[in-house]
Amino acid sequence: MSPLLFDCGRNFADFIETYEYAQTMPWLADVARLERAWLDAYHAADANHLDPGALAAIAPEQTGDIFIPSLQSEPFRTTSPSRTAQELHLSDGATQETPLEDRILVLCIVIGLSWRDFCAMWHPAKAVLPWAAIRMTAASALFLAAVGLAFSVTDLRMGLATTGLGAVIALLAGERVGSDTALITATLGFAVYIAGMAS
Repeated sequence: MSPLLFDCGRNFADFIETYEYAQTMPWLADVARLERAWLDAYHAADANHLDPGALAAIAPEQTGDIFIPSLQSEPFRTTSPSRTAQELHLSDGATQETPLEDRILVLCIVIGLSWRDFCAMWHPAKAVLPWAAIRMTAASALFLAAVGLAFSVTDLRMGLATTGLGAVIALLAGERVGSDTALITATLGFAVYIAGMAS
């Protein structure tokens, strides 16, 4: 037996093919073969490096002919959906999440539209109506959550840039966007952000 852990299970695909309880999943043996091929390719020795001088002497249109993958595994043919099954396994069956850039843009909008009521929370008028107090509290929660997320899902520089862009949106919105409309839009934006993380 090989002392290398990745070498264990080299004949696992053959075992699966004859295993009684795997007969209803004819693609499973091919998934095992695909995993074996991936392991062999990953642990294969690197090809010899090409001398930089020799590379410079090759015409650009011919470079595609000299790069050959260094694979140690034998190719195999299959009619089963083994590649799809492996991709689902590697991704835990999850769909691809919304790109970070899109989610950051949504955070900018949430920050911008909740900024005014967040500031008003700290400098309220002498008489604040109950609905205004609720709106300011909700907007403050959205603002703080969005700023916190902006810094937690990116680095400090991107967090500052996101907050800064939110401030620009707040200045542009100004009095043009009513407080109720701003709160509803910011709430919907935050829901979109959370849904994008979960998808």
